Amino acid sequence: AVIRDMGYLDSTVIISFDLNNLLYVRRHYPEQRAQYLLCEAADLPALTATLRTNHLGLDLYHGNYTAEVAEAMHKNGIEVNVWTVDTPEDAARVMALGVDYITSNILE
Repeated sequence: AVIRDMGYLDSTVIISFDLNNLLYVRRHYPEQRAQYLLCEAADLPALTATLRTNHLGLDLYHGNYTAEVAEAMHKNGIEVNVWTVDTPEDAARVMALGVDYITSNILE
């Protein structure tokens, strides 16, 4: 409600490790961009189904972003952000896999 009242929902992506929090967001703000924050993408078919069903993106630790994850997500129209990419080498690797967004602590 605070973000909505400030007029920032259109420029905000809600992320959470807690799926229930994201489902709450989805119920109250059906069009709000939201991403499920995970360390790893275990049980890829179930994860893909959950994300598709609930209109959520994936926000995954960059070290666990693989070609298999990239293919499953993009084949199903799911956007992917990876965190926290702080080296040019890691950035090049995830970009080569077709990541949609990168979270980083550096700008160089």
